[in-house]
Amino acid sequence: MVKLRSLFAGGIIYPFLVNESHQCEYLEDVGMGKVVKKKWRMFAVLAALLLMLDLVLPIGQIKAAASSKSIEITVDGKRLWPDVPPVIKDGRVMVPFRVIFEALGTNFYWDNEKKKITSTKNETSFELSINSKYAYVNGSRITMDVAPMIKDGRTLVPLRFVGEAYDSYVDWDGKNRKVTITTAGDKPAEPAPTPAPSVQNYSLFFNDQKVDTKTPPIIKNNRVHVAMESLLEQMDGEVFWSDMGSKMIIKVDDVELIIFPNEKFAQINGEYIYTTESPALHNDVFYIPLSYLKETFGGTSTYNASTKTVYIKINKAKFVSDFLKVETVNIVRPKNIPSATFAGQRRLMVSDNPEMLDPRTVPYAEATLWQDTVDTDKQSMDHRVYGWHVNKLNKKINIGITIENLSSTNDLEIVNARGIDRTTSNGWYHHDVGLPMAEAVLLNKLTSTGQSVVKASRTVTINQFAVEEEFLIGFLQDLTVKKAAGSGNLNYKIRVVVSQNGGELTSINYDPLQVDSVNLHPRGVWESSKLQAVLPVYEAGTSEVAYSISNGITDNLMSGETSLFGSGINVVRNPGHFGATYKVKIPIANLTGQSKTVRVRLGARGGRYSGAVKINNKVLLVPTIKPGTETANVIDYKVTGVQDELELEIMHGGGAALPLAVDLITLD
Repeated sequence: MVKLRSLFAGGIIYPFLVNESHQCEYLEDVGMGKVVKKKWRMFAVLAALLLMLDLVLPIGQIKAAASSKSIEITVDGKRLWPDVPPVIKDGRVMVPFRVIFEALGTNFYWDNEKKKITSTKNETSFELSINSKYAYVNGSRITMDVAPMIKDGRTLVPLRFVGEAYDSYVDWDGKNRKVTITTAGDKPAEPAPTPAPSVQNYSLFFNDQKVDTKTPPIIKNNRVHVAMESLLEQMDGEVFWSDMGSKMIIKVDDVELIIFPNEKFAQINGEYIYTTESPALHNDVFYIPLSYLKETFGGTSTYNASTKTVYIKINKAKFVSDFLKVETVNIVRPKNIPSATFAGQRRLMVSDNPEMLDPRTVPYAEATLWQDTVDTDKQSMDHRVYGWHVNKLNKKINIGITIENLSSTNDLEIVNARGIDRTTSNGWYHHDVGLPMAEAVLLNKLTSTGQSVVKASRTVTINQFAVEEEFLIGFLQDLTVKKAAGSGNLNYKIRVVVSQNGGELTSINYDPLQVDSVNLHPRGVWESSKLQAVLPVYEAGTSEVAYSISNGITDNLMSGETSLFGSGINVVRNPGHFGATYKVKIPIANLTGQSKTVRVRLGARGGRYSGAVKINNKVLLVPTIKPGTETANVIDYKVTGVQDELELEIMHGGGAALPLAVDLITLD
């Protein structure tokens, strides 16, 4: 474990000395004229310095919204959390239309073809169109100050216009960059003044170990705050941090977290997450409220007021595989892979739509999210069920995988049932959910979930998951269904179901919910959970070449048309092949007569990417890499013969958009 604090500040590397105990001492400016001496074993510091040379901290590259105070929006006292930050255009605050319409309790519809929004509430309805300043309110045309627009794939609308159109009170506090909306139309009462923070003599336990800290917790706004550095010093794994005063940059394994004092947002691998409370800077030390811990790290905390003890647990994903080294380089423009085919007989069912489970997408207390129906004369069938959902239903819910035996003449048996499920309450979904799932599949380390018999015309639960409010869950379940007794076809239905009322999951047998057309995440059933492809022969010593896989064009095997269940608007294609593994064979020719070294590396193309790759029976992890500027080096392969072949097996852990590029370059 390596921990650094302010080793780099303002582009300066502070000097350090080697003392007679072979320890390194360096002086650290922590601001306000304070200098702290820290000691490290020499090899630890040198290793840390080498690691830091590879660590690219995006100082000075924070988005404009982060360099100034973020825009906070509350509706009737409740903070809104848009998935992209609000922006100011021509003096008007612009927000994603969905978050404000839902907060105001309107019914709305997005016409993707006409790029038009229709919204109604009570007796008021209006239409807004992208890049048009004309709004139609109850049929009358009104000219707005600024037109709706599309930014980062989200449609933004003028906040004041929308709020006042529904007779709400809208107040803009320019100094604090805060918008307050009250739907009753009345100005809210002024908040009480905030008392100064007070230091408390509390005990702090981190992952069941007492923390001996020189920076005890404080009370601010009647909330317990703990020193961020006290927690970081206790974390396992490779943990780096730089306290810059105006922000703290933290790197844990492959995740980079940036937090800001007095701001109710943070950045995780460049993406914003929003928090209910903000960190505080007290005596030049970053303090975080306990709720912020959960929202940024996915941890849990409890406070015992009688014993004045704070208990904190952070259980980040633990990996057994090594992370690949990331290189800052722009690879050549990739070609699409020539073609791909399915391999294997394990059916893939993907339940990722609706991804956001909220009152709009799940209007019922119980619902079927997706399903797969089988009617075959085969004696057995292999399945994989892959799910990815976010609980926005304002309560704890249960999600389950069930199987209903539709036959009245035979019994079924569930065997070889193995799976993995992961949850997170923050923006670490690649690191805490997608990446552990990909690693477990490639390592063949799924956990047994038991076996069961499904009597004729009965339903059983294969697996179930309790999902807390505001948590994301990812799950992958493999199983084999075979005939246990009786006659006739295998005829059954596998469902992913959700219950908001604690009801019996096996009683949920409704048709699947409608597709969320606002957020088109994949949903469907395809004939296999494995793909394979062969790249064109690469000649060592020739120019660099790259190929895009999961590109949605030449290897678009998981389309709406190829889905085995559902059709039309009920299915959404899966061009990223989520839930599947992808084998890529790389034939290499060496006609030079000399030994050549070929580097194989992976590059993100459409958005940030993470995943796992197996080569030579070893699984390696692809840390989150940025598109166009970063690659993960898989192997430097020495080609000694005339012909050779490498094989990669890849599983995507997460990405804003795919494809993924496989890049080949000769080093010598």
